[in-house]
Amino acid sequence: IPSPPMGITIIASVLRENGINVSLLDCHISEPDEIKEAIKNADIVGIYTSTLVAKSALEIADYAKMLGKKVIVGGPHATIDSNFFLKHNSVDCVLRGECDYSLLKFLKGDKKVEGLVYKENGKIIDNGKGRIIEDLDELPFPAFDLLPMDRYFKISKGFISLITSRGCPYNCLFCAKEIGGYKYRIRSAKKVVEDIKKIVEDYNPHFIYFCDDIFTLDRKRTKDLCRLIIKNDISVFWGCETRVDAVDEEIIRLMKKANCRSIALGIESGSQKIIDYLNKRFTIEKVKEITKLIRKYDIDVHYFIIISSKIEDWDDIEKTKELIREMKPDGLTVNIFTPLPGTRAYEDLKDKIIDDVVE
Repeated sequence: IPSPPMGITIIASVLRENGINVSLLDCHISEPDEIKEAIKNADIVGIYTSTLVAKSALEIADYAKMLGKKVIVGGPHATIDSNFFLKHNSVDCVLRGECDYSLLKFLKGDKKVEGLVYKENGKIIDNGKGRIIEDLDELPFPAFDLLPMDRYFKISKGFISLITSRGCPYNCLFCAKEIGGYKYRIRSAKKVVEDIKKIVEDYNPHFIYFCDDIFTLDRKRTKDLCRLIIKNDISVFWGCETRVDAVDEEIIRLMKKANCRSIALGIESGSQKIIDYLNKRFTIEKVKEITKLIRKYDIDVHYFIIISSKIEDWDDIEKTKELIREMKPDGLTVNIFTPLPGTRAYEDLKDKIIDDVVE
């Protein structure tokens, strides 16, 4: 379901608060002519890209450079492999990591900003890794108003997503940590409630989805947030993503009282062999236990599944099907195992990967 991107909307807020005129474009919901027109009207074009759309990002960069624009690229693939972009004449520089403030510093003329990689006199200047934002409370409210929110809501029927934490201390085989890192950082319960109130006031969504990697990892923050939602009589329904070992009955009961209606679990497989291979660090028994607990409080359960990992066979797939038949989740997302650059899966399989899949 399309939802306004958090990363670039926060960056836009930072820039706008510091007197820089900024516009936003989400290519997922934009027509080609809209993209071209936005680039024509810009002085500098910043492009956020993941690995799977890196080629499309370069096509946009080529068009921008053809019009004489300065081009900056950021996002997961730029952070993992800056040279992929800088070897092309259409890209002037790359910003690695969390760019909430580094882009502002660069636009103000600071060429020593952490995470910056750029070209100068035929050489590549690399300022190293980008910094992470330690205190997420310092970040401004996302500039959702710079995007066509009515277009999102028309497609999603009133759905909007938020991210209230960054980083993850786990080390799943398929997950990259180049941007968020392993250190778990939260936006405080008080700030999150302020964000929810503003979203409800400005956009009146039907449902808010917290797509943090592990929304409930900080138990105290989760309980504080639920209690504040209840205290402030916030009636909007919401859902989240978490791990089976990051919730218990006390948390689930409180979430229900605070209008939680959906919990998504990355269980990945019904085979313990595959769960262990993916380094998920929980058991099938725990999956069943937490699924039943969530159901006890009449909250929908959604499963994320990964198929076609290196060691998976038909017996593993049958075990996954058996688990689904037994637990009957309300929703199911099935992803094909993808060894993205920056993951341990990629390192394990890189000699078998076709190099030009992205290029």
